[in-house]
Amino acid sequence: MRSNLLTKKEAETIYQAFCDFPIEYIDTPNLKKNAWFIAEKYQLLTLYDSVFLAVSEYTSAQFWTADYVLLKKLNPRPNSVYSLTDYPLQ
Repeated sequence: MRSNLLTKKEAETIYQAFCDFPIEYIDTPNLKKNAWFIAEKYQLLTLYDSVFLAVSEYTSAQFWTADYVLLKKLNPRPNSVYSLTDYPLQ
């Protein structure tokens, strides 16, 4: 809408579709503390990276990223963090 690429109606339709997405929100005090710990441990400039890392740790999920700067900061890199350049293509 701001770029005049969508009408207001189109933007509202897309937003409503987003709101209907089955997203599970995870929010615990320990998750927030762990995100802060990760940000400090790796000296991350943005908190959102550490939140994603904390969520992947909390859910035992793999964390795949193409963010080379982030990967470089994660030293030593957690076992659950992978570079998209390492993704096996078939």
